[in-house]
Amino acid sequence: FDDISETPEAPSGKVDPVKLPPKKLDSLATPKKPATKESTPPVEPDNAPLKATEILTETDFEPDAESTKNEAEVTLTLAESFFKKKELEKCLSALQQFLDEANHADVNPDAVIKMIWMKGECELELQEFEQASKTLQGYFQDSINNQHPLYLDQLEQAISKFVDADQQRYAVHFLFTALNEFRQLHEFYKMDEIYTEIESAYHQKKDLPRLTQTYQNHLAIKKTIKDFKGQLDILDHLGKLLYDQGDDEGSRKCYEQRL
Repeated sequence: FDDISETPEAPSGKVDPVKLPPKKLDSLATPKKPATKESTPPVEPDNAPLKATEILTETDFEPDAESTKNEAEVTLTLAESFFKKKELEKCLSALQQFLDEANHADVNPDAVIKMIWMKGECELELQEFEQASKTLQGYFQDSINNQHPLYLDQLEQAISKFVDADQQRYAVHFLFTALNEFRQLHEFYKMDEIYTEIESAYHQKKDLPRLTQTYQNHLAIKKTIKDFKGQLDILDHLGKLLYDQGDDEGSRKCYEQRL
C-alpha cells in the first residue's frame, strides 16, 4: 500500500445549499403596483358646440309662476322708483315690457292693477293723451268694475287729469261713465259738473249736434238743482248755437225762455 498515493476525490458538482439568515419584513401589505397615468377626457376647444344631454321642449323655456310673481314685484318697485324721480319714459318702458310679455294669470291681480294705472299716469304726464285714454279705458273695463271700492274715486281722478290738461275730448268715455254712476246715486250736483266738462269736450271736438244735445240735457239738471243763473247761461249758449246751425225757431225759443 506504500506505492498507492492518495488522490483527492473528484468534485461531484453538487454544492450544499447555503443557509441565509431570515429576511425581516417591514410590513405585510401587498406591494403596490407602479402608478399608471390616468386617462383624461379630451379638452374641447372654446368654440366647440354644446352637446345636449336631454331633449328640450317649449315648456322648458316658459317661466314658472313663482319667477313671474317675483318679476312683477321687482318691476312694480322699479317703476314706482322711476315715477317718483320723474323718469317717466323709463317707468313706462318697464311697465310696457312686463305687461306685454308676462302671463298675468300667475301674478297678483293687485300688482297688475297698479301697473296699468301707473302706465296711464305716465302717458298723461308725457302728454300722450290718446294712448292714456285707451290705457285707462282698458283699466276700467278689465281691471276693476263699478263694484270695486276704488272705482268711482279713480274714475274722478282720471277725469281730473284730463281736465287739468284741458284735454276733455279724450275723456268723453270717462265723463259719460261717471255721469251714469252719479245719476244712479242721484248726485245731481256731480252731474252738473260732469255736464260742464262734456260741453268742453264737444267744443274741442267741434261736434255741434252733440254739444246742442248736451246743453239741453244740462238745462234739465240746472232746473232740478234750481240754479237759475246757470239756466240763463245755458239758454244763452244754446240760443247762439242753434242760430249758428240755422235753427232760427229754436234759437228764438231759447231767448224767449231766458226772458
